[in-house]
Amino acid sequence: MSINMKKTTIVFLVALFFIQFIPTRARAVSDLYDKATVPAYLIAEYPSGKIISGKNINKPNQIASLTKLFTAYTAVTENIDFNATTTYQKKKFTTGRVPRTAFKFSPGEQVKNEDVLNLMLVISNNSASRMLAYATGEKEKNFVEKMNKNAAALGLKNTSLHDTSGLNDKNVSTAEDMLKIFMTDLKDPTISDALGQPIYTFESQLGKKTVEHTIHNSDLIPKLYQDRSYDVLASKTGFTGKLTTMALLVQSQMDDKKYVIITLGIKITATDFCALINWRNGSAKKNHSTFPKIKKLSPNFLS
Repeated sequence: MSINMKKTTIVFLVALFFIQFIPTRARAVSDLYDKATVPAYLIAEYPSGKIISGKNINKPNQIASLTKLFTAYTAVTENIDFNATTTYQKKKFTTGRVPRTAFKFSPGEQVKNEDVLNLMLVISNNSASRMLAYATGEKEKNFVEKMNKNAAALGLKNTSLHDTSGLNDKNVSTAEDMLKIFMTDLKDPTISDALGQPIYTFESQLGKKTVEHTIHNSDLIPKLYQDRSYDVLASKTGFTGKLTTMALLVQSQMDDKKYVIITLGIKITATDFCALINWRNGSAKKNHSTFPKIKKLSPNFLS
């Protein structure tokens, strides 16, 4: 997912959340969700997990890279040694077509498993998910079976997983199930640290050469957003090319309370994002019966 898409998606989701809890605008929330075609979402208090709002919370949807929340949890339950290293093997760990701009290791590069975890969660690197499974000593097929067993053990009855990365469209879950795995991961200090890293720097070894890497989670960099009334404390996103999924832990600047926001299957245009944000900020005409319109989208409206 591109930085601009992630920026617009996060602001859209949290804007909807804060609109919902402003009484004078509450009547418009259902219209906004319908117009934005959000098939499933929930908002829960943190750390209690009490669900305070939602839609189709038990309806299965594709989860894309939110799959990696299960991959991380299973790696921990398998007692992975985060201080050990895994050697990158292109044939073994490459997951289909890799964009030119995507992060890539060189064949033979040795990477600490803790750094592999951060690579998977901070920038959602797909190869890292396979490396992490391999580091537990399991073949990917067996590791995925354990991911499903762990999901069942957590009481996640509507979750089905078929790979470690989320590239498989058969990976499905519900907003309620995703709330449970996300909150479970947030209890683990290693996983929660990775989910909350805005910038992560690490070193790997390529023969005798030390290679430095710096990766960025644009969801968590405050300067990318303007006039926010919330802070994003932890995040994991997913993108299938058509649909966006998201798990966020946010803290309101109005009352310092924390909330988890889960969304699945968003299909929305950039124009709709901008219109919602302008509506929330009061720059669009407030009409509770119709969705706000915007004529022209500035390419840098969030920069």
